[in-house]
Amino acid sequence: MELIKNGMKIVLPTAALFVAVIVCLAFRPEKIKKVIAKMALGIAVGAMFSYGYGYANQTANQMPPSVAVIRSTMDALRIFVGGNNWDAVKTAYPANWQQFLFWLLHLVALFTSASAVITSLGSRLIRRIRMRLLPLWDISVIYGLNDSTLSFAAKLMDQGVRSVLFVEQNPSQALSDRVERKGCVLRSDPQALKATPKFLKSIGAIRRKRKLHVYALGADAASNRQYAQHILESLQKCDVAQENTTLTLLCTEEDTAQVFLRSEARYGFGSVLAVNEPEMAARMLIHAFPPCDVICFDNQGRAQNSFHGVVIGFGHIGQAVLKQLVVHGQFTDNSFRAAVFSPRYSQRMGFMAHECGQMLKHYDISFYDSDGRSCEVYDYLAKHADSVNYIALCTGKDASNMEIAEQLRVFFRNRNMRTPIYMCSNNGIFYQNADGQLEPKEIYDPKILCSDQIDRMAMVLHHHYIGVGDMRENWKNCNYFDRMSSRSAADFLHTILRAAGTTEASARGNWAPRGELLENLAKMEHLRWNAFHYAMGFRPMTEEEYEARVAEFLRKRSADPNTTYRIARDMERRIHACMIPWESLDRYSDKENAVTGQNRDYAENDRQNICAMKDVLQKMDIDL
Repeated sequence: MELIKNGMKIVLPTAALFVAVIVCLAFRPEKIKKVIAKMALGIAVGAMFSYGYGYANQTANQMPPSVAVIRSTMDALRIFVGGNNWDAVKTAYPANWQQFLFWLLHLVALFTSASAVITSLGSRLIRRIRMRLLPLWDISVIYGLNDSTLSFAAKLMDQGVRSVLFVEQNPSQALSDRVERKGCVLRSDPQALKATPKFLKSIGAIRRKRKLHVYALGADAASNRQYAQHILESLQKCDVAQENTTLTLLCTEEDTAQVFLRSEARYGFGSVLAVNEPEMAARMLIHAFPPCDVICFDNQGRAQNSFHGVVIGFGHIGQAVLKQLVVHGQFTDNSFRAAVFSPRYSQRMGFMAHECGQMLKHYDISFYDSDGRSCEVYDYLAKHADSVNYIALCTGKDASNMEIAEQLRVFFRNRNMRTPIYMCSNNGIFYQNADGQLEPKEIYDPKILCSDQIDRMAMVLHHHYIGVGDMRENWKNCNYFDRMSSRSAADFLHTILRAAGTTEASARGNWAPRGELLENLAKMEHLRWNAFHYAMGFRPMTEEEYEARVAEFLRKRSADPNTTYRIARDMERRIHACMIPWESLDRYSDKENAVTGQNRDYAENDRQNICAMKDVLQKMDIDL
């Protein structure tokens, strides 16, 4: 019996240590490799010292120093394959702690060697371990396996996400191997592909406090939508709390998002973000290289120069970039100007011309039926060399973007100018600095695709705009268009802070704009709001349309005194009464209040949004 007890004292710790080694290998091999490489170097040094010291105790008696050096080197190498020469050096280590360190060194050395063998020969076991570990943390399910989504998964894990599961029908062996090397899990079984309740249970998504983030990012938009529908139906069957779910959907239709978003009448995802690659590229451009960075501001938030951008190429990416430049290129006391160069541009912009025609008319945007390498481009740049301060290359091909960028860089360098040039494609945003080095920004990035990260700031801004009630409840009841509007305001935060001459870190503790600075920042926010609505296909409301909506409001109020009908906005016809100059907002507020009996102050709403920045920044880590 005593023998068994003593044996268990050895066996149980040994088993626990072995399991710990296997679990360790189940995590990201890419990260572990870096650690193991450093460990191996340290072990080699430690082994040389360990055996060198051991043999040094024998040199005076029986071993020449030259032989001791050779044997120390050989034994230091042997420990990586499980070998040891304890008998030769044990007299140098009489204490228990010395022996413990000696054998610990050998164990760690064997681990560094065995890790490669275990990860290759034991890949099936490691996959099972990773599957068992999935339910321990919040889960990110990525539908669609390719280079871009693999890169996105790596960034998620760099941010601390521990459970990432890929779902793909016919993955190649090369992609499967890369999933394993990144420490993720891949499933191709029918349960996963159909996103059945059984699948949700197997990954622990039905647990009460477990959060599920779904990214439908496959190459086919219809398949992405179908997968999102499957998983939504299964979530409802399993009665999973809607607030614990998010969806990012790669698709082409803007209206798709509203279908999957929860509402009072419909079960849906707690947060939904619909994206497409051109819009992702445009948003990454604005995030990484905002137009405000080429503007100088005075100490009252007024722009000292105008924004003058050039867009070369006007396919899907060029159109998305132009919209973002219009929205984020609005500053107090400056003018916005953009020139678009693209062969046969009129044959590509039919949808935009009809849906956003008012934007193209309202802002100073000129179009030229010319290639980015044409004389017209260089004639324009030479004529406006003093004012052009932003160039976006959106030809649709990286090779063409690069060729044009090289020529433009030489053109500006010969004139002693450093006009920034940005290359935009579905592969990312590339900036060529003054030294000719490319600075890449991938578009599959958490700050573009993670709705929960994006919505933290947008939710606080929306709450300040509403002014009453619970912040989370207000956001829960917010429709998709209003969410997009709040997200656009959140994207503009960097511009507000730069115009105010401060930083995010400083504003967290010291943000109280007053007087002329507050007024100019609020005016700039209204300019952005106007531009956002123009970019979304809205137009200003005419006087006749306003009077018709007043009559409709009075009719609805007579039937229901608590009607929520809004005079100022008609979503179906995409018209808004507040798309007017800042100076006219007070007059319109008084005009509307005289009808409704309310106390709306639209200009004050913009001021409150500016004053809310401190609260927004302090709540960036709020748990959605």
